[in-house]
Amino acid sequence: MEEVINNLISMIDDKSAYTAPTSKKVNGVIEIGYTNYNEKFYTCLTQLTRELESYPDYKYSKHIAKILKKPIQKLKKSHISTYITWLLRGERITDGLIASEIDSGRFKEILLRLKELY
Repeated sequence: MEEVINNLISMIDDKSAYTAPTSKKVNGVIEIGYTNYNEKFYTCLTQLTRELESYPDYKYSKHIAKILKKPIQKLKKSHISTYITWLLRGERITDGLIASEIDSGRFKEILLRLKELY
């Protein structure tokens, strides 16, 4: 678990976790790209889900609002599992959700908290 967390944090720190979307004009139409996640980053994130005890939280949509309001230092493993569930499922619907959590700094803080708990 610690190695996976360290790899994720390293990719966040060196800004290699993802590349931001770009747009271009083709035949007068603006095409907007999508967030492209580093394959190693996504592999580590998937491995993390396998090692979390209570992943996935099938009722994450009921729990996530409270968890996002909690101070990170008060999060338990089950809260982090809910957060990761929300993050991965949310990325399917909202392209760039993981990237926005990385940019806000919250994802790294939660990874550091998870590292403390294991």
